[in-house]
Amino acid sequence: LAGRAEWQAGNSQKAGALFKAALLAESTNVEARYWTGELLFQRGRKEMAEELLLDATRLAPNRGDIWTRLAQFALQTLDYKTALERLEKAEKLTPTGEVAWLRASALHSLGRLPEAEAAARQAVARDPKPKAYVLLAEIVQSSPEEDKQREAQTYLHKTLEEVPNASNALKLLAINHRALGEHQQAVKVLRRLLRLLPSQSEAYLMLSQSYQALGKPDLAARTTRIFRRLEPLQTKVDFARHRLSIEHGSLSAELQYIRALLALGRHDLSAEVINRALAKNPDHAELQALSRRAAEPPTIKIESLPADPAGDAP
Repeated sequence: LAGRAEWQAGNSQKAGALFKAALLAESTNVEARYWTGELLFQRGRKEMAEELLLDATRLAPNRGDIWTRLAQFALQTLDYKTALERLEKAEKLTPTGEVAWLRASALHSLGRLPEAEAAARQAVARDPKPKAYVLLAEIVQSSPEEDKQREAQTYLHKTLEEVPNASNALKLLAINHRALGEHQQAVKVLRRLLRLLPSQSEAYLMLSQSYQALGKPDLAARTTRIFRRLEPLQTKVDFARHRLSIEHGSLSAELQYIRALLALGRHDLSAEVINRALAKNPDHAELQALSRRAAEPPTIKIESLPADPAGDAP
């Protein structure tokens, strides 16, 4: 308990010492193994962390939550097949909304859409949270059928009622409207998204295309100009993200990704990467500097959206 308190307070070194002491005192203690494994994973010691948690499942075979955490480890390293195998075990032991959501995420990433849709519906039924609605909407609207597109809209609107600034829901809703040819509605959603996240480069491109579809070439051209200025920075972000996935979270890849995100002004995305990297390298000087920079307002200068009263109307 003392170790968990130190962990929650951000004192990972003290937490580690306390978890180690707990294991030395009682090597078969399931909670000590679980939290030591958690700490090791955050420090980048994935194999040792998984070994400890797998040992914990043998000591406590009915603990589905441990299988769930093991699945999350696999998902973070994009090992969807292993994640799904672990989630099937968790589903049998503790069939929660979180387990269903994680199963849907893994199945979606593997391209197994009918199974992913069933799991996402299960997640919504068990625990109707915004993230469950968003995932279900994303899966459902991948269908070319109009009724599925309309169904997805209902889930996205429910999400935005609860979380008005949910950028992932706004982006999906804009894509939805565009797929249905509802470009005026797409414009409204995209402008709302860009007021929230001005560095969302892809949204400028979609907005420009919708303006073109509406017969507004001047607005399309001015929006395209903003996209073109952001595009090189977005390309660097995409390259760094790809490198990060290939190198399974190496420090140099994490640093490159964080730098690229901050250069684009995507401080919203950098925080998770920084926190994960700092957990593994708490004394790293550049990471600490990047963390301070991420806490400050973005310095990138982005041209304002062109005036469009109709696009900003409720």
